[in-house]
Amino acid sequence: MRICNNSYMEDISMKKIFESFNIKNLKIRNRICVPPMVTRFSKLDTGIVEEGTVDHYRKIAKGMPGLIIQEATCVNMDGRLMDLQLGIWNDNHIAGLRKIVDAVHEEGSSIFIQIHHAGVVGISKEPLCPSEYSYVSQDGTIKNGHEMTAAEIQMIQDDFVRAGIRAYTAGYDGIELHGCH
Repeated sequence: MRICNNSYMEDISMKKIFESFNIKNLKIRNRICVPPMVTRFSKLDTGIVEEGTVDHYRKIAKGMPGLIIQEATCVNMDGRLMDLQLGIWNDNHIAGLRKIVDAVHEEGSSIFIQIHHAGVVGISKEPLCPSEYSYVSQDGTIKNGHEMTAAEIQMIQDDFVRAGIRAYTAGYDGIELHGCH
């Protein structure tokens, strides 16, 4: 049995975190990734990026992570988690989202966007679900989701596709699909 010197092993593993790597043809400058965390910096009920949002991501990028995954950004207005959530459900969102991308790129980091639909945990009065479902929210409210029809499933799929096109247009380096709700 061979026992390794722990400080040697830690030294090797810590060096690797600062090595660049590729995801397909995208070079990521190191292996530090900032996960998606919702900020509540959008304009109320519009999903439009505010300057505070841009500043927030610029500050994160100044810390030199290799990759930032932008917070859950909703593919349609009815699928939001909250009133102040970033949106990507129409073309009016692209200009603000591009400001985030540009700010992050100026600092040398890559950025993916996480796109999602909140389903039953969102703020919709009539939440969509794969099947009938009741959910007790953090404030104790009972929410009842209805089973999606084939047309609603197709609509949400189309919303995700259009959101992906908008993300590409805004200049994101990649997309993360949020599939929890």
